[in-house]
Amino acid sequence: MTIAANPLKGETELKAGEETYILALSINELVRLEQLLDVGIIEIAEWFNDPRRIRVGNMRAILWAALQRHHEGTTLEQAGDIISVVGLGQIVDTLGTAVQASFPEAETSANPPTASQGVGTGKAS
Repeated sequence: MTIAANPLKGETELKAGEETYILALSINELVRLEQLLDVGIIEIAEWFNDPRRIRVGNMRAILWAALQRHHEGTTLEQAGDIISVVGLGQIVDTLGTAVQASFPEAETSANPPTASQGVGTGKAS
């Protein structure tokens, strides 16, 4: 049985040769990544907006973190081997998608309702 990426859960699929990996950057993976790189997630996300800031070691770290949910135990070296198979350009594109998917757009309005307006307080009295 093969698993498939679920974009609604912020998952991204990565094909490397005959292997398919499911990448996910939920809170636990993001924390591991921030701790490994000693950089905040906003700065990490900004790397994808400026190709001059992309470093191979950072891409390997992001891939490693993104693999942990569905491929737990994958090492940094194994993540590097996957990059060698896929190619750096494709990895940067795929990881950019994975990082973006980790920030689902919240449904907001210009004037969100507050508790004092009766939201979530049950029947009006």
